[in-house]
Amino acid sequence: MNKLKKKCSVPDCEKAVFGQGAFFCGEHERGFQDFLKGAKVFGGTLVAIAMFIKKLAQKSK
Repeated sequence: MNKLKKKCSVPDCEKAVFGQGAFFCGEHERGFQDFLKGAKVFGGTLVAIAMFIKKLAQKSK
């Protein structure tokens, strides 16, 4: 395996990624983890909204 460092997945970010399986540099990784925590908190709400939209779409057919 080559030891080339991947670049951060955030567009316009040229920082290298450290650690296997990481997609972001340290700075963006922290923000991404915070986003995931927030998504878990709102996960139930998002599912409820998605179900509601599906029902509306079925009724309009």
